[in-house]
Amino acid sequence: MTCKIIPEKCVSCGVCVGMCPANAIVAAAGKYEIDPELCVNCSVCIGMCPANAIVKEEPSCTGACATCPGACGGS
Repeated sequence: MTCKIIPEKCVSCGVCVGMCPANAIVAAAGKYEIDPELCVNCSVCIGMCPANAIVKEEPSCTGACATCPGACGGS
């Protein structure tokens, strides 16, 4: 799980960049993106974003693990 910036909602204010303890937020094509390799999932950015453009990105379930048996039809 990681945090993700919704490009359509991002107003490019840069508040999130200064708040990220992992320096995982970078400018890209006039908006900001979160590098999933650097994101430590602390969620600090979610609460700081004035545009509510940052959300937790849940991994999509493939049913290939036993983490949540039955929740998604997996074994």
